[in-house]
Amino acid sequence: MPKRHRHSPSSGPALSIASINIEGFSRCKADILATAAKRFDIVCMQETHTGPTQHRPAIPGMKLVAEIRHRQYGSAVFSRPNLAIEEVCTHTTEGQMGTITVALPNISVTSVYKPPQSPFLHSELPDRCKRKYHISIGDFNAHSSLWGYEVNNQDGDEVETWLESKHLTLIHDSKLPKSFHSARWKRGYNPDLVCVSSELSSRAVKEVLDPIPHTQHRPITITIRSALQATTVPFRRRFNLRKADWLSFQQEIEDSIPSIPSHPNNYTMFIELLKRSARRHIPRGCQTEYIPGLSETSSDLLKAYHRVDTALNVTCRGSSTNCSRSQLLLPSFSTASAIRVLLTLAMAGISSSLNVYVLLGALRARRSHIRTLLVNLCGADLLVTALVMPMDACWNYTVQWAAGAAACRLLMFLKLFAMYSCALVTLVISLDRYCAVVRPLSIGLAARRNRAMLAAAWMSSGALAAPQLVLFRTVSISVPAPFTQCVTHGSFPQPWHETLYFLFTFLWLFLLPLIIMVFCYASIFITITRKTILNGKLFLKDADWRCSKNYVPKVRVKTLKLSIVLVSTFIICWTPYYILGFWYNFFPAMINKKELPESINHALFTFGMLNSFIDPVVCRIGYFRPSRS
Repeated sequence: MPKRHRHSPSSGPALSIASINIEGFSRCKADILATAAKRFDIVCMQETHTGPTQHRPAIPGMKLVAEIRHRQYGSAVFSRPNLAIEEVCTHTTEGQMGTITVALPNISVTSVYKPPQSPFLHSELPDRCKRKYHISIGDFNAHSSLWGYEVNNQDGDEVETWLESKHLTLIHDSKLPKSFHSARWKRGYNPDLVCVSSELSSRAVKEVLDPIPHTQHRPITITIRSALQATTVPFRRRFNLRKADWLSFQQEIEDSIPSIPSHPNNYTMFIELLKRSARRHIPRGCQTEYIPGLSETSSDLLKAYHRVDTALNVTCRGSSTNCSRSQLLLPSFSTASAIRVLLTLAMAGISSSLNVYVLLGALRARRSHIRTLLVNLCGADLLVTALVMPMDACWNYTVQWAAGAAACRLLMFLKLFAMYSCALVTLVISLDRYCAVVRPLSIGLAARRNRAMLAAAWMSSGALAAPQLVLFRTVSISVPAPFTQCVTHGSFPQPWHETLYFLFTFLWLFLLPLIIMVFCYASIFITITRKTILNGKLFLKDADWRCSKNYVPKVRVKTLKLSIVLVSTFIICWTPYYILGFWYNFFPAMINKKELPESINHALFTFGMLNSFIDPVVCRIGYFRPSRS
């Protein structure tokens, strides 16, 4: 829990109270509370889960004032040993809603716990516990828009009515963290409330502290300062007549009026009918604190700030020391980075030359559907060598992103587009070889079929890479040094959404093409084996290949061998790249703690670019070797 400076008596707190739904009292939680409770006069606890036969709860350094025992619910109130307590009152309703009131000189404090399924039935305090000022704090389990819920429930309406009748003011700040985080719904709520007498509202300061282990609730505190305050207008909720549901209001009154006899003594019943209908159909509220509207620029800066906080939390997660913004380690240009830059630029230059050479050779070759496939494969590889590789080298050299937000989105889109096109064009080659060997009678449709598959491959690459235009953005920080990076932080509502997007990319870029390729070449191998077995010869002479019409021609076998080599390089090159991707998404602690050496990180990433480097070499050997006389 955060530490706070204790002010001098003239301006410091006159009374400090803490409340927490402990979700089962234990010795471990008691030790944690003992450290934090030193700054509080009273500590209220709900859901102690102490039955009649269990030991009484105890906090070292605090005195147990009163408790309500219950195996499922239960409450307890602790105080400083020297606190002057005059009276103690406890009350439990039939629905197990429990209150413990501690009466001090001139002020009374009530700890409230209402089980979720029980109605809110707040009883009148006994006269011996009534004081001039009053504070109620605890787990009310009621829903109202006044304290952050989207809609009101019946308990929320009852609590609002009770606040009005007792002249109490709810102390609520929408900027504070939610006091309860649901592990089931992954959302935050405010069931824990604190309300004080209207005369104390100007001197009351509420806080929401850090959670303690094994509870979904955060402790809430209220501090009543003793400094003199200027007279303020009491808080009054007003009806918002512009948002009223007048038709429902009118209908309910018309339906209920006949049940009230027309007699002067029933005027009070008529007034209560109007109030009840108004509370149901006319919104009420009052803006106690002005929250200024943010401009578009300010909103972007606020989102960027939260994204940086998220990144910092991920970096500091699991650290044994306190992690602050000044301890954030920024990446630097290391020796491993320099080697990666040099290797990437060398591969880009050599691979671009080889791809251009093979592309020109394919364009000069005899027109065929095979040539069309090779031209598209070289085009896809050139996208990687001329765009992805130089961008990766420049980014590693500068360490941070220096090209602006628009270039961040565009280049990340083109990078993934180039990677998708390489994978899908290689997949089209596999499907073409499958049709040529397994369905040889459809050879006349090969050109048209390949054009259709290639068009689908390029369009699918653009569609699958389109999310990059939305997900990537630039994030800048100024501490510990000015730094800008092109990242996806803040684009995913939950961390598992980013993991799901990685798995989606892994499926379409590697796993699905690999499965289809394995199926195609397994079918091709089985078809060739069957034809060889039917002839009864496993090894045939060249003359047999030329004369027989029952077997795959030599050119198809040659193309088959080349295609198998292309797929093998696809597997060998991209598998290390995705091993690194799984490391980043499922074992980020190893990356953050530097358990994975930086050299291995760079090596695995560079493997993915070798595919575009090897493809032109394989095509040169397989298709464009000089013919021998």
